[in-house]
Amino acid sequence: MNKNYAISILRAIALLLIVFHHSFCYNAGLWNYRFPNTLGHQYTPFIDAISFIGLFLFTYISGYIFAAKILSTSQYNNSLYFIKKKVKRLFFPYVIWGGVLMFLPGESYMGFFYGMEHLWYLPTIFELFIFFYLTKKIWIKMDAQVCWIAMCCFILATACIYHFKPHLIHGRTLLYLPSFFFGIICFKTKLLSSFQRQIIVFFVSLLLFIVLYSYKLLAFYSIPLFGLVLSVHVFLGRLISSGLIKNSLIEKIIMTFDVNSMGVYIFHNLFILFLLMYIPQVQLILDKFWIIGPMILFLGICLISFLFSSLINRCATLSRILFG
Repeated sequence: MNKNYAISILRAIALLLIVFHHSFCYNAGLWNYRFPNTLGHQYTPFIDAISFIGLFLFTYISGYIFAAKILSTSQYNNSLYFIKKKVKRLFFPYVIWGGVLMFLPGESYMGFFYGMEHLWYLPTIFELFIFFYLTKKIWIKMDAQVCWIAMCCFILATACIYHFKPHLIHGRTLLYLPSFFFGIICFKTKLLSSFQRQIIVFFVSLLLFIVLYSYKLLAFYSIPLFGLVLSVHVFLGRLISSGLIKNSLIEKIIMTFDVNSMGVYIFHNLFILFLLMYIPQVQLILDKFWIIGPMILFLGICLISFLFSSLINRCATLSRILFG
């Protein structure tokens, strides 16, 4: 079994967290600018934390795979090839599906600069790829100690930037620099193979995360998430190497979900917004059943998004155009 299956599982977890977040956005009052409701913000911090964890995971995965291809293969030796690949994979889908979102009530062309709904993450991760590609000669030469010093600087800068509530894509890119660089460090320093105390680190990191969550210190969530993500990644790697899920139904589900991850990411929020805008009964159900309703929405949206993505992926040409 390929060791990258651990990455596939992490990606699936991240995607489910993002879909879960958007399924609760209406009830959490995060979309009051579009869908005013009377429920208030009882669990807004929890939903925000779920989103942060999911995006942290996505960004960590991107950094880890990026470092693997830079340091272990020759795929990205050609700068023009690298830029074309990332434009096709991330920027084209943003333009295509951002254009679709512009037809929703309340949207405008200015949304492209602030990030169209959930699609803002695509140009954000694109900018991270470009930044670390242009600086690869610097971080490749860094030893482990210098890497961690740089990481501390990124975290402090991120904490400062967070208080300015950046809305432009460039500002959001700065917020996710630490998680991308953490992925690079994990591959570059072989941290996964030398990490022995994942259980202790996991629970200590979890406790720290709970403390930060209790005080709503979102700007510092990344600190315990380093330990949590590292622990889970190591655990998954060992689980996979043991062969417990090899050639099993779980393996097939993981890989199928992984193949459709971009499609599910793009479609899920489009469908949620469509349901809330054009089917009034959906809002009524969510208002009445403020926990069960979003959970049902989450399960239904996962299934529908997965089916639509699978159908499009059956046509390779169409998939390349729409999903990069």
